[in-house]
Amino acid sequence: MQADLTGDAALMVRVQRGEEAALRQVYDLHAARLFRILQILLRDHHLAEDVLQQVFLQVWRSASAYDPRKAPLETWLRQIARNRALDALRRRRPEAFLTDPVPGTVQHPPDGEHLDLAAALHELTPQERRAVELSYFGGYPHAEIARLLGMPLGTVKSTIRRALRKLRGGLQDEEVDHVRGTAPQR
Repeated sequence: MQADLTGDAALMVRVQRGEEAALRQVYDLHAARLFRILQILLRDHHLAEDVLQQVFLQVWRSASAYDPRKAPLETWLRQIARNRALDALRRRRPEAFLTDPVPGTVQHPPDGEHLDLAAALHELTPQERRAVELSYFGGYPHAEIARLLGMPLGTVKSTIRRALRKLRGGLQDEEVDHVRGTAPQR
């Protein structure tokens, strides 16, 4: 890596060198948003806390895998969080996404925290919403989603991509007001 890196990339260079203070800074900068995402995915405050701890343990152990040329740090952290959350859900109740009492619904995070994800999801078409839920909340691969929804694989991929663009636009304004203060304290 280059010596003139700034921001998250420079912080991760310090984490890669084993500086615990740098990991604390990464936590302080990103934990609140990751915790909010984990609460949405897991629908369980305590499990979200446990998984958040696992995420930052993995960041510490595999910091050398981070490459700022491939993705921003936040993207890398979100992917780790998503993978850890899906692992936790599969261990806990693998059939959860097929037996939801009201298929296609997403509950708000507990304790009044609110990103309005449910409202943003309802702005999607039913097909977009179901594809996103199966992919991101259910952990299904695109080929399996295509089979479940009876759609061609290319259509599933473009549907998810289009839906994520819509969600990103709808949630960015909401996130700005809710970024700080929701992650558990170390």
